[in-house]
Order: sequence, then structure tokens, then C-alpha cells
Amino acid sequence: MKKHSLPRIIISLITLIIGFSFCQSDTLSAAPFVSPEPAKITYRPLNFAPTQPYRFTLSNGLTVYILENHELPVVKLNLIVKSGAQTQWSVFSLKKDFEKILGIFSELLQEPLFDEGRLKLGKDLKSRVLMHITPSM
Repeated sequence: MKKHSLPRIIISLITLIIGFSFCQSDTLSAAPFVSPEPAKITYRPLNFAPTQPYRFTLSNGLTVYILENHELPVVKLNLIVKSGAQTQWSVFSLKKDFEKILGIFSELLQEPLFDEGRLKLGKDLKSRVLMHITPSM
């Protein structure tokens, strides 16, 4: 345990006492908050003009929406595939890196790498679970 010097302890106690006395002073107390009547509250007009997205269809039938926002140098891409069950993938990158990221993302979607060992493990686990399910009658 660290040994404290007596002068440091005394200075700390004096500081606490002075601070506590200021907290108890009536001169520092705030006036109670009175909420205004809701009917009398006024607001400035809201100037909100959302950007309209661009929409076009590629030759392969893929529909593309582009919504621009130039406040930050970032690009976010959402890909939603409706094929039985809806699936969604997202990519987020700096604008300067987007072409590189888009290439990697495109490769992952078009040429996914499936580890045969993991696929076999998944199939084995699924078959074990299915073997233990018995129809209830």
C-alpha cells in the first residue's frame, strides 16, 4: 500500500470541505425548471429536402439505386437479393478506396470460396440433428 504524506491529505480534505460548502450555498442554486405550455411553443420552419435517388436497371436485370450525399468522403453499398428468402450484404468504405473494395466485394459474390472441410462439418452436424428428430404422433 502506498504511504500518503500528511500535507497531501490535509490539502485534499480542505479542498473537499470548500467544494462542499459551495454546493450548499444558496447563491449557486438554480431556479426551478418550469416547462412551457405545449400550445405556446413555437418552432422555426423545418427545411428538409431529401435527395432523390437515381434508379436504373442494368442489362442483366439488376436494379440499381444511387442516393448521393457529399457531406462525408464515404461510400456505402447495400445489396439486397430476393430469392426465396431476402438476403442482404453491405459494404462501407472511404471514397478513395471504393474501387478496390468493390472489386473484392464483387469477387466474393461471384466466386465465393467454400472450404470443403467446413461444408462437410456443417452437413454432418445437420444430418446428426435430423437423425434425432422423431415425428410425434
